[in-house]
Amino acid sequence: MLPPNSIISRRAPPSLHRLQQLFPMFACERGTFAVEFAFMAPILLLMLLAAYDVSTIIQDKMILQNATRVGIQYGLIRRPVQGDLQQVENAVQSSLPDDWMTRKAPYAPNITATLQCECSLSGATVCSSGCPSGEFRLSYLNVEVKKTSKYLFQYPGLGESINLYDKSIVRLQ
Repeated sequence: MLPPNSIISRRAPPSLHRLQQLFPMFACERGTFAVEFAFMAPILLLMLLAAYDVSTIIQDKMILQNATRVGIQYGLIRRPVQGDLQQVENAVQSSLPDDWMTRKAPYAPNITATLQCECSLSGATVCSSGCPSGEFRLSYLNVEVKKTSKYLFQYPGLGESINLYDKSIVRLQ
């Protein structure tokens, strides 16, 4: 058996017994869980909101990556004729969620498809012009998708939104 003054002793000190006799409310431990939960609930709620925001941003980034891949695949299957890239941009737009296209600026996605050309030895050139003799022309399709994503909850020091961006480039010929 432990001595009564031991630190490991499970008995309450005599002064606490006297206090409990004078004020019976100190003897009762009912409601302790409710008080502890009241302190922890806001912290748990903030962690839950942060997890939701992070997962939403990751999902939006994955949607942007998929959309740029769709544009690149469309450009590879149906090559742009004379620099007309509207069909590529339409393919990217059709792969995005419908509610994204109805959003107002700056939260609507920005889709850009460009064609870049260069000669094999002399470098960059205009796509409509030819290359000097002995060189062949290289054409590249560039698809970019940008979107501003708004946080559900405003976090100190992070602002109210984040800019997401994805870009893919493929050589056509």
